[in-house]
Parts: sequence; structure tokens; C-alpha cells
Amino acid sequence: MTSPSPVRTVLGAGVRHLLPDVVRDAGARRLLVVGSERAVRAAGVPAAVRGLDVEWFSGVRPNPVLEGVLAGSAVHRRVKPDLVVAVGGGSAIDTAKLVRSLPPERGAALPLLTGEAEPAPAHRRPPLVALPTTAGSGSEATRFATVYVDGVKMSLDHPAVAPEYALVDPELLRTCPARLVRSCALDALCHAVESHWSRRSTAASRRLALRALEGVLTALGGGATGDERLAALAAAATTAGQAIDLTRTTAAHAFSYRLTARFGVPHGVACALNLIWLFEHHLEHRRVRDDLSAVTAAFRRSHPGEPVPSALRALLTGAGFPDRMSGYGVRPADVADLVDAGLASGRARNNPVEVARDQAVRRLSAML
Repeated sequence: MTSPSPVRTVLGAGVRHLLPDVVRDAGARRLLVVGSERAVRAAGVPAAVRGLDVEWFSGVRPNPVLEGVLAGSAVHRRVKPDLVVAVGGGSAIDTAKLVRSLPPERGAALPLLTGEAEPAPAHRRPPLVALPTTAGSGSEATRFATVYVDGVKMSLDHPAVAPEYALVDPELLRTCPARLVRSCALDALCHAVESHWSRRSTAASRRLALRALEGVLTALGGGATGDERLAALAAAATTAGQAIDLTRTTAAHAFSYRLTARFGVPHGVACALNLIWLFEHHLEHRRVRDDLSAVTAAFRRSHPGEPVPSALRALLTGAGFPDRMSGYGVRPADVADLVDAGLASGRARNNPVEVARDQAVRRLSAML
């Protein structure tokens, strides 16, 4: 499978073994590999780059924070690699994007995150190849990367941020715990739905979003099993990534960030919880309701007779996650903070209809 985006993407079982070909095509002799030791070993990267000058940066953590990223930027500056290899989930790939794009000094990095400055042009930075080991973030297909700065999620969003290559091998998902596979799949599902209703959606992005949604629902609904299921999830996650690369995400993501940062809710789960009440909110607006007919139809095929919010709840509980925010420790006194943080995010402004503060408070309170 090749990509409609600028990222040169190959998807299929065993494509991780193409890494030496990518290294050779890039003319690289000095590499910086970003990823946890476990992910790097599982992907077979040490054998693939044997004989080359390789620096390993394993300072990857879920939901990257700026301090950790800048430590990697310092390694990048010192090593001056010909190629950067990112191995892991969305956090690892985002870390690699940031490491090759940000200077190691905090004062110089922040203007790039706020949009006051731009990353170095292509001829002044090494290419990046992404090997995702989870199926959800779609980071291998996007031109943005997120990082927490003093507890606030920020995004480096620029065409120069996207990887040049992506090797999407569903066999790598075999190493993922089942719970992680399911939470990542929920992230891909939210990407698909949010891209479809985004203010920036186009006919092309909607086709990608619907294809991704159908793939995730088929895999989660039991329409595929074993390696077939993993292949469907890998393809759907990358396709959803291509969709949000065109449109960006919306309010479900905006309201998820504080839920993850403060209560430790897995990112995909946090997005799905917010998608429930947002879908209900959008159904009250005729224009958006009509636009969502194709999304609703996809859910009806996988969950006959169930409204979309009920289907989302069933997907959460079926994956082993509570479908109420109180199940993660959220109390009534916490709602105002979650709402204010969500409304402050730029992603909320990409929502197809405005969400007023009092509406968000009421709907989030109903999710407890």
C-alpha cells in the first residue's frame, strides 16, 4: 500500500525488513535510532543497522514532555545523523519528530511550538523513517507532533515535521499487550470520526476517514481475527493518520488531554469518552447530523440497532475500560477544570459546531 500523503509509506507483513533498503537509498552511514530498547529489539533494528555508526536514544515516555525531548535534541545535535529511525508507538514517533526538529535549548524550542518560528528546511535536517509498533496514533502519516510543556499539550505543526518514510508492519503489533492494542484502536476510531466532521474536512479526507472507520469497526467488532485483525488495524490507523493530516482533530481530542495528564486515562480511551458526549451534542445540530449520516451508517453495520453513543460505550466496555469518567477517579469538582482545559485547546476550535462552556459542563457531568 502506498500513501496519498508526502510520506513514502509501505504497509504489509514483513515490511520492517525493508529498513536496510531505506538506509541505503538515503545514503546514510550515521544513524540516530529513537525508541525504547524493547521496541527496537522487537522490530529487529539492531540487526538491520549492523555495521553502521548508530546512536541509540531510548529516552521515550508515553505522552512526551519537553524536557525529555530536548535531551534527545541534544543527542541529535551532537551526533549529526544522516538518518533518524523512530521505532514504537505514537509517543516514540512524535519524540523522534521533535528531536530532529527542535533545538536543545528550551528558549529556542518554544517559539517553534507556538508557531513564531519554523523548523529547519529539508536540506538542513536528516530524513526520518517511522516503524510504528502500535496501531492508533497515525503519527507515521502526519506532519505534526505533540509534547507536554508544563502540563499543557502543545503541537509542532509544519510540513517539515512529517517522516519521509513509513514502514507499517502489522506483525510488530504481535508484541503489544491486548489492552494497548484496544486503546490505540479507539484512538484511530476517534481520528476517523473527528476528521470526518472537522471544519477542515474535504471530500478526499472524508473518503480516508470513512475507510479508516470501517477498518477499525471491522477489527474491533470481530469481523477479523488474528493476524488479519492486526493487519486491518494497522491499515486503518495509518489511513486515519492520513485523514487527520489533512484536517487535524477536534474537540474530542481537545477535551482528552487534561483527562490523560491529570487522571492517567489512556489517550485513545480519553478521546472515546469525549466522543460519546460530543456525538450526542452534534446530533442536536441538523447540519452536522446530516453530514454524519455516513459515519452513523458505518456504526449501524457493526452495531445494528444501537445509537452511535451506545455503540461507543459498548466498544469501551468490551475492551475492558469503564465507559464513565468516574471510573477513572473524576469527581464533580473536577469537571470545570476539564472543561476549561478543553476549551483552551486549539483543537476545540476545529469542531464543526461551537461547544459553549455551560454545555460542556452539563455533558461532562452526565458522563460521570
